[in-house]
Amino acid sequence: MDTLTLVQLFGMAGVMSSLIFVGLEMRQSQRIALAAQNTARTEMFTQMVNTWTESEFQWGSGIQQYGTDAYRFHPSINLGHLVLYILDNDYLQYKLGLMDEGVWRDKLEYAASQYATCIGRIILEDRATSISSELLELIEEKLPEECRSLLPEFSRSVDL
Repeated sequence: MDTLTLVQLFGMAGVMSSLIFVGLEMRQSQRIALAAQNTARTEMFTQMVNTWTESEFQWGSGIQQYGTDAYRFHPSINLGHLVLYILDNDYLQYKLGLMDEGVWRDKLEYAASQYATCIGRIILEDRATSISSELLELIEEKLPEECRSLLPEFSRSVDL
């Protein structure tokens, strides 16, 4: 093999390596952009829930669903919705490789403990079609058996 061929071979290998590097960088940039867009939506929803909470309005499908009277405000219901918005955003970041496994597992354990309560299960049911079906399944796996039966069947097949 002569010198010219060897130089061309190294040059071609360098160009290919550069293209692979640029492709990986673009992929990472896309992941970060997706996470940022979802975080912005989550911030919008958390601001809306916080505004409703400050005004003492109930967030969700309606007060009747929670078994409370129409004149009594329950901030814990709004907090439950708020936690689900944040958890859904965290799940996306975890799936995109932007969150550590241990941090994600801790958040999932916390959420499962919150939604194992009577009100928590109803909030989870209320939001079942507006969060990732994969996330819903992960939460359901952590719930005690008696909690799982309260969640609607359709929620296991819907992913927005």
